[in-house]
Amino acid sequence: MRHLDLRQAVPYTPGKSLAEDPLTLAITSLGMISSIGHSVVEACAALRAGIVRPRPLPGCDALDVDLGELVPVVGHPVAGITDGFYLSGVWLRLAERAVSDLLSWGEVPGPEDADFWAGCDVLLVTPCLDPERFPILTDAETVTAMTSEYVEGFLELTRLPVASRSIQVLSAGHVGVARALELAGQRARAGSARRCLVVAADSYVDPDALDWLAWHRRLKVPDRAVGLMPGEAAAAVMVESQQSVRARKAKVRAWVDRVSFGAAHDRASSRDGAGLAAAVAPLLEPGTGLAADVLCDINGEEWRARGYGNALVRLGARLGQHALILPAGSLGDTGAASGAIALCAATRAFERNYARSDLALVLSTSENGESAAIRVRRA
Repeated sequence: MRHLDLRQAVPYTPGKSLAEDPLTLAITSLGMISSIGHSVVEACAALRAGIVRPRPLPGCDALDVDLGELVPVVGHPVAGITDGFYLSGVWLRLAERAVSDLLSWGEVPGPEDADFWAGCDVLLVTPCLDPERFPILTDAETVTAMTSEYVEGFLELTRLPVASRSIQVLSAGHVGVARALELAGQRARAGSARRCLVVAADSYVDPDALDWLAWHRRLKVPDRAVGLMPGEAAAAVMVESQQSVRARKAKVRAWVDRVSFGAAHDRASSRDGAGLAAAVAPLLEPGTGLAADVLCDINGEEWRARGYGNALVRLGARLGQHALILPAGSLGDTGAASGAIALCAATRAFERNYARSDLALVLSTSENGESAAIRVRRA
């Protein structure tokens, strides 16, 4: 096994956000795999059409009080792709297919172009590595070994000629993609990386995740309508600096021009919406309402819905007449992949001309209460 220099980003020590020091990043290619499509084109078209493909999850049952018997919990697995795999094995199966889809667009060179990939950092977004959710992660050494195996497997499957020192794992859950974009902006500004490949993968349908969700009474089951439906997915997004785009005359699909964050003490305290409002406020133009698509990770849980509603009250008319888009309605909760999926959906909406305006906001709240907002602009 090759030596891997993994620069872990947990805990974070963020520098300036793009909201404080804006730097436009170009989205030049996308890739995705989900329960409703094995490519970004299929999946985003299905999202727009409201297509859903829920399935019973084997081995996970809940009591139906009315029937007086156990019934399967329903979720949104990527059938035939992740069956029989566990933890980082699931992430690898999903991430490899998302990257393959990204490369199939032809907007970025394949692995044979070593010069292109030499100037590319890879940011792998994963769920928060909480031992309650992942009982196998008993200590720091186990976490490091699992992360190393994930990165090694990613390089072997994708065959991307990327140096190990250019790969970083961001274990930040729902806000991980926003953190990745923040980091990509910092590196582009410093000139240390001309482009970054952001790959986010997660699964809530493995046995440990289902047990964890059930223990915390977060699943949507017959006697609890307010809960999430577990999903799994991966998405890949190539972002580049303006200099990189000009140098290789790349087609720009959308622009990421600002990222901002807000904090809460924990999941319960995020219900007041203060953290989410603090993340959104710097992205709004002063004194005017912002007409935009708002893609949010509301998933059926009460605390997320309350947080969003209270954030609207705090922001008032500044957010304007917006269209609320909820990918979890078709995909279930996709965890760390949700932010990248929303970026893909916003970009495809611009390209296919069904976006409400020239701007979109991607809103995310992690399970530890941290919130993030990403502003995306039509190319």
